[in-house]
Amino acid sequence: MTTDPAIAALRSTLSAHPDDHGARARLAVLLFEAGRAQEALAEATVVLGARPADVPMLRLAAAAAAALGAEQQAGAYRRLADAIGDEPLVPESAEAPDAVQVPEVPDSPADLLEQWATSEPIPEREVSPPGD
Repeated sequence: MTTDPAIAALRSTLSAHPDDHGARARLAVLLFEAGRAQEALAEATVVLGARPADVPMLRLAAAAAAALGAEQQAGAYRRLADAIGDEPLVPESAEAPDAVQVPEVPDSPADLLEQWATSEPIPEREVSPPGD
């Protein structure tokens, strides 16, 4: 099956709903699979503008940039994807966004220091040095 009808359908969807980043991400994948790296990279960068921590889109952008011979750009996308990792930064949930619990904001520097002193440390991810 050719991807051209799917590409046309997604472009039609996006003309009516330009903020449908899921459809735009799928379009980027189909364009890349069809050998249209320049178009795939353009669509992926639009998605990344709205969802900068989208690791699959970062990896697709890296592959598309590499296919175009833009190795420096491809490397930057790869390093960013590796730094973020494949785990979602925000857990997927059926709850509404306003149901997300926001930590209490300290009122003063003393409150902030007290909050830091009593909180658990956040483990840091290992990041490879530049150029790897």
